[in-house]
Amino acid sequence: MGTSSRSDREAGDLGRFGLGLKTASLSQATILSVVSKERETKAVAAQWDLEKIEASSDWELWEGDPVELGLTMEKLDELTSGTMVRWDKLDRLLGKDGDVDNFFAIAESVGQHLSMTFHRMLFAGDIRIVMNGVSLAPWDPVADDICAPIGRKSIGVNGQITCAAFILGSPANMTSEQLHRAAGPLDWIQQQGFYVYRERRLIVGGGWLGLGPIDRPWRLDPRYNLARLTIDITNADDQDWAIDLRKAFAQPPSSCRDELSRFAKSVRRRAVTTSRGRSVSQKNRAPSGTVDEVPLWMPNITAATAPFRVNRRHPLVSKVRAALPDASLLRLLLDQIERSAPLQPISAAVRVDVAVLAARELKEADIRKLLLTVYPNYRRVLGLSHDEACRKLLAQPHFQEHRALVLVTVATLERDMLGAL
Repeated sequence: MGTSSRSDREAGDLGRFGLGLKTASLSQATILSVVSKERETKAVAAQWDLEKIEASSDWELWEGDPVELGLTMEKLDELTSGTMVRWDKLDRLLGKDGDVDNFFAIAESVGQHLSMTFHRMLFAGDIRIVMNGVSLAPWDPVADDICAPIGRKSIGVNGQITCAAFILGSPANMTSEQLHRAAGPLDWIQQQGFYVYRERRLIVGGGWLGLGPIDRPWRLDPRYNLARLTIDITNADDQDWAIDLRKAFAQPPSSCRDELSRFAKSVRRRAVTTSRGRSVSQKNRAPSGTVDEVPLWMPNITAATAPFRVNRRHPLVSKVRAALPDASLLRLLLDQIERSAPLQPISAAVRVDVAVLAARELKEADIRKLLLTVYPNYRRVLGLSHDEACRKLLAQPHFQEHRALVLVTVATLERDMLGAL
């Protein structure tokens, strides 16, 4: 904020505009707090509270000791130095109806996004991302065991941009776990195409960057599901590649478009040739085979809601989807089945990491943290009474097994809310 986005950045610097932390945080929560400390120094904190700002009509930043601002230090006390960013009163995340299932569905999506966006750093061990007590595993779109490199090209005026091409292996020869990873968080068709990296951080994860004929740019097509290309740029290329504020968009400069199109065209042809006679359906469905040969349940490694997911590419699922006028209904049904399925019978049939299973069981500390967001949302945003909020909470399967804890916690929250009036 208030600085030039044109200034030079050090190599490896991920920042650019200085707006991401603030705008992302305040789009989800009404209170943004940052606590930070250096070596041998006392921690300091700063906080924006939108309700206080609105009441005072002044964009005032509250600064001071973390304890004075009512902030718990959590794990920051254990570190020699570090920074903690905290959101309170997440009024958007739960939605207008306060759906806790929606909360967990979003958490799962966030985990998958982080695993994909920062997979190079995670794989190298440069960073570690822990979500709900589980360390996220990297998702690499061109991992060695699912892809084969077929070419590399230097593009740009000085050849400073590197583009590499890969073809996915035959799904017929992949294990269930490899199939799951090869499909990616967005599934096969959405994951085809280009992956643009800026300082090892993924900016674009799939698609064709508007390349192809001017009057008919390439679109996603199941015939090219096996084609994946990576492009590496630096933070000095931001302006040329039109990197946006969210760092979720990139557009090749005119000086690179022809070279990229020619290179990608050859990869697309190779993908079509490779997929002919293989087990990838032309309708982007499951690998061919009998119903018994294709697993129905698959491990859901980065999920925050359920340890397993229904294989969307199972032949029976594909047939039902094709027969329905509205495929979204099937997706909703499968999502509900995954969230409500009993763990014991499935876990006995499919082996999954113990840490992943353990993370699915909410602990008492997790319940309390979740209630700090959910209960005020019910009371203040939805306007429910205390009794109505309790009934709505206890109707959720995540809270039913912790009935006593829920009632005690919300009673304390209610007293705190009344005391603050």
